[in-house]
Amino acid sequence: MIGVSAFAMLAACASAPKGRSAPSASRPMRNVPLVIKAPRAADFRFVGKVEGVAELGEWVSAANHARIDIQRKAEALGADLVQIDRVIVPDDGERGRLVLLTGRAYRAVFKRGDD
Repeated sequence: MIGVSAFAMLAACASAPKGRSAPSASRPMRNVPLVIKAPRAADFRFVGKVEGVAELGEWVSAANHARIDIQRKAEALGADLVQIDRVIVPDDGERGRLVLLTGRAYRAVFKRGDD
């Protein structure tokens, strides 16, 4: 398991050059932010646990796909951000070879335009 340094790499993937295209979807995805610290309870409500999974090929590409996967799942719950709990990257000899992100999805209690 890799911690904060891997999370920083995942955050950088959002702006990394695209070698392979990201998973396609029939509709555009909102950019649901990934954070390390839990949001303030007064500002956000927990809506569910989410995970992002991708097969490990080239590491940056796999991390980007896992990030997109967790963001899509959070978006489906109506979340406005995801607190990342774990980043798991397999060792070289590990079977299954998946990049896994787990986290908690939160929805803002009040959004602008929600009068």
